[in-house]
Amino acid sequence: MPLYRVAQRAGVGQATLYRHFPERALLAKAVYEQRLSRLEEVARLHVGDRHAFVHLLRELLEQDANTPGLLGVLREGPDSERYTRPLIERAMGLLVQPLHDAKVAGVVRPDVEVSDLQILFAMFQGVSQAADSWGKPGTRLRALRLVLEGLTRVPTSRR
Repeated sequence: MPLYRVAQRAGVGQATLYRHFPERALLAKAVYEQRLSRLEEVARLHVGDRHAFVHLLRELLEQDANTPGLLGVLREGPDSERYTRPLIERAMGLLVQPLHDAKVAGVVRPDVEVSDLQILFAMFQGVSQAADSWGKPGTRLRALRLVLEGLTRVPTSRR
């Protein structure tokens, strides 16, 4: 989305937007940080819940489905590593213990590893990009359901 449209949707002038976010990647970083804050809130709500991992993963993937391409914007610039690494580490850090707990509780398949999550996110990014070109946004939610059901021992459909 062009930055002038972002400014319009936010109800601010272009100059204000550019003053706060002189680079497109900085705006994407701010949005992603806001998403991670929401994810941290979900993590706090589900502390001790054996399904916390599923809740967190669903939240993360739903956010991605609602703002596809966000990480792609972060990865475009010359400082991409500087922007993406801390955000990805922060997100992954929120998933480590809940994944362990879900495996122990038998909610998630025992062979799922933290490193598998990077593969999963890359796959979901690919589906999101394809969904845009196909003109079928519902594909993202279908992919989310397939991912969750593939990781867990029981269906987690949510319609």
